Amino acid sequence: MTTFIHPSNGEIVEPGPVRQVDGRSRRLGCLLSDKSGLSASIGEVIGAITISMVVLALSGFGIASGINYSQDSNAEAALQSVRSAQILHQTKTDEYGTMDELLAGDTPSLRNAPDGVHLYVDEDGRNYCAFIESGSMSRPQFLSGPRGGIVELRAKVDPKTFKGCTVQGRSVVIKKHGSDQLAIAAVPPGAGTACLRFNFDPGPEVTNWYIGIKYLDAALKPVGNTKMANPAGGFYTSNGAARVASTNGDCFPVGPEVKNVQWGIHSAAQSDRTGIGSTYRDLVMTFH
Repeated sequence: MTTFIHPSNGEIVEPGPVRQVDGRSRRLGCLLSDKSGLSASIGEVIGAITISMVVLALSGFGIASGINYSQDSNAEAALQSVRSAQILHQTKTDEYGTMDELLAGDTPSLRNAPDGVHLYVDEDGRNYCAFIESGSMSRPQFLSGPRGGIVELRAKVDPKTFKGCTVQGRSVVIKKHGSDQLAIAAVPPGAGTACLRFNFDPGPEVTNWYIGIKYLDAALKPVGNTKMANPAGGFYTSNGAARVASTNGDCFPVGPEVKNVQWGIHSAAQSDRTGIGSTYRDLVMTFH
């Protein structure tokens, strides 16, 4: 008879009895004939199962993260392909093109229309904006235009009501109290709301920032806005906690008579009304 030594405690364990199963002799496991061996085996099995589950969970998390990263990267790559095509198209025609125009001709500026990209072009072809929502779990939304890089929106918009956008992609430094008219953007047909988003690096004395809007007609002349209590425009909002890097500015309703909007921004300190060194960049206007 062969004896066995239990690996956990060195105890000598005699083999268990032999019984017939389906006409064949099968010996019950020697460890199962000893209680200490049985408990040790179960603990080892549970430990192995737990480790396996942790490894599988980490593997699944890694795979999911990789998929999300890939989808976000693909969304940004789609906008980059449109941007490259617009540069080529603008070089040939001196205008930015619609998606159909980018795809037209024997030598199109864009070979294939990227999935999910919405392209908005001003009537005069002088400006465009491309929008896409990633298919990843968090579904980030990205914008791109002729100036600046790709910008992610902090406050998501409803693609079904999205009418257009403008990405300025420039930096404005305000060294003293006062406003700087940042940009003029055409209001897309059917849009009833204009919004501003920007990155903000406030100066050390800044405690507030203000944004405002002027309403203009098609000839860029001031016009009233029937949707606002103050139809002439002006500065409307203040943020008492301006120590933020990325800010979503207020949204303003615009009436049908408003064809263009002009944005203004300034920063201030409560003591002397100055905002030294404040910088605004990646200015994005969206219309809904």
